[in-house]
Amino acid sequence: MSDRKFIRNIDGKGPECPVCGHKGGCMISDDGWVVCLRVEKGAIRPIKSGMGWLHQLNGKAATKILSSLGIQRRQPPKLDFVTCAKMQRRFEQNMRECQKELDALSASLHLSSDSLRYFGIGRDLENERWTFPMFDCQQRGIGFRTRYADGRKTCVFGSNVGLFLRPSALNRRGVVYVPEGVTSAAAAMDCGYSSIGRPSAFGGWEMLPVLTALADKAVVCAENEGVKWRGPGQDDEPWWPGMEGALTCARYLAYHRVNTWFLRMPHDIKDMRDWKIKDEPAARSSVNHAEKVTVEWLNAATDRLKRTRELFRRAGRGHFEKVLTSDMVTT
Repeated sequence: MSDRKFIRNIDGKGPECPVCGHKGGCMISDDGWVVCLRVEKGAIRPIKSGMGWLHQLNGKAATKILSSLGIQRRQPPKLDFVTCAKMQRRFEQNMRECQKELDALSASLHLSSDSLRYFGIGRDLENERWTFPMFDCQQRGIGFRTRYADGRKTCVFGSNVGLFLRPSALNRRGVVYVPEGVTSAAAAMDCGYSSIGRPSAFGGWEMLPVLTALADKAVVCAENEGVKWRGPGQDDEPWWPGMEGALTCARYLAYHRVNTWFLRMPHDIKDMRDWKIKDEPAARSSVNHAEKVTVEWLNAATDRLKRTRELFRRAGRGHFEKVLTSDMVTT
């Protein structure tokens, strides 16, 4: 933290703490870190001096908060390939001391420790968090996704967003699942499928054609979730990021002549991990429920999406809140 510039609030003459809301004693840096003297919940770790807890503000929220405080956010230097490789070796070495913690994590996630190790799980001992490496289309490490004990997910400072995969063991032929997130990718592995995890609903798909070009089937998995709303006031826009992101990914792969298939989750299933937990035999045969992505299929799916969005827009916020992706696309 020595290269960070912190601004301390003294006698109410500094910025209000975005964590506790008080004006006094807390510090905020120009790259989105907060040392809060009062709030422990959600902190990455305590300060070594014992005087407060270290919090991290993420993404657009960090930029917005810092701008409101009159602070221009300093962009972190991006991790290079060599640095990522060194960090991954250190994180994997730390796993030698964390076998019990790994067993507890795999039990809580209902995933095998082998599938988590397949995706390169590591341990950041200093910040007490799990790490998963992310790769580009040339299978070079470009960053790390992290997971804390309370389920929060962030990225290592300076990470680029990439895909979750195992470069030395990726089977590009046969059936390759493309779910959202590393835990869903691990669940697909447990169900017997080679898999590549997308970092988010709308992220990473531009790297996939190179990695899935030889696949007999590239199965894009859509998360099943309730409607979300964008924009303030009465002009809110209903959307389903899990479904719309998966459609974007499927459209992009099909455009690049990848043999693309689309897999919706059943009505009461959120994602591949949830499917494995609730009905593992069905999850193992889920490839039989995938639909071939063609121009006609994409046009029909897009049309249903537009009609459903218009229905929600007319009804307004508060109606159909529990309608899931599976209902939306199939009606």
